[in-house]
Amino acid sequence: MDLRTLKLYKMPILMALSCLAFYFTFGYGLERPDFPRLIMLYAALCFLSYKLFKMQAHNFWFLAGTAVMFRLVFLFALPELSQDYFRFIWDGKLIANGWNPYQYVPNEIVKFENFIIPHAQELLQGMGSLSAGHYSNYPPVNQFIFAISGWLSGNSILAATVILRIFIILADIGTMIFGSRLLKLLGMQPNRVFWFLLNPFIIIEMTGNLHFESVMIFFLVWSLYLLQQRKWLFSAVVFGLSVSVKLLPLMFLPLLFKYFINSSASLSPTILSKENNPGADLSLPKRSRKIDGLGKLLIYYLICIGTVLISFFPFYSSN
Repeated sequence: MDLRTLKLYKMPILMALSCLAFYFTFGYGLERPDFPRLIMLYAALCFLSYKLFKMQAHNFWFLAGTAVMFRLVFLFALPELSQDYFRFIWDGKLIANGWNPYQYVPNEIVKFENFIIPHAQELLQGMGSLSAGHYSNYPPVNQFIFAISGWLSGNSILAATVILRIFIILADIGTMIFGSRLLKLLGMQPNRVFWFLLNPFIIIEMTGNLHFESVMIFFLVWSLYLLQQRKWLFSAVVFGLSVSVKLLPLMFLPLLFKYFINSSASLSPTILSKENNPGADLSLPKRSRKIDGLGKLLIYYLICIGTVLISFFPFYSSN
């Protein structure tokens, strides 16, 4: 990097380094009860991230690099602002040792004579009495990720959190890739995806505190991208995977009604014409196209719900 380039990027680099220092403090030097320090750090990160985006809005790869680096800062940190990760690790260890997390309540299974998992008491205490007194409520794709962490982490809680966090970081990178492509298809600037990726709340809550909405959003954005590409069958499967991470996307399914009803067999969301839909069958009356769209919508719903149900099959128990 020559002197001219260094001078050009001086302020953005200083802002990025300041954000890195603040995120490091969030991950390794902040205690949960210290609210004044938390709110000051968060306010500073919001201001710096906003200014960084405004200054480098034209530079996609600079923003992409900083977004990834901000997340990597948390890689070896144990979440301080959330205790949910104890249950994630618990469920993963259960699956790794042949137990079904939907079948047993932690407070009960820990009393079994043949129950042995690493750090059981520490995980039980860490997750809190509310979680320990109920069955797992995390959908199957989440459980699959927990299981990989349980299999690969050995007896280390830190190793388990690192593996879980890698999945979240990779999901955010996937959101950046498909989100920017989707924005471009919609005629918008691809850099708008950084309103999400550089948001301190997203980075701290998802990457820092190990919440898997990032994985849900990745599958959801990927599904919408595939739908925009008219690959609606594959889109339905991916949408189902998003639901199997978090149930929240289920409430978005009705929003697809107008999209499918107003589209032809080519599934274009625009007004039909020979010019913008050369492959569309415009000989069909408008009512027939609506019926065709309704049929595709119902198939989309069935595939999506079917994907969710299939994802539960490995956990099925007659008990």
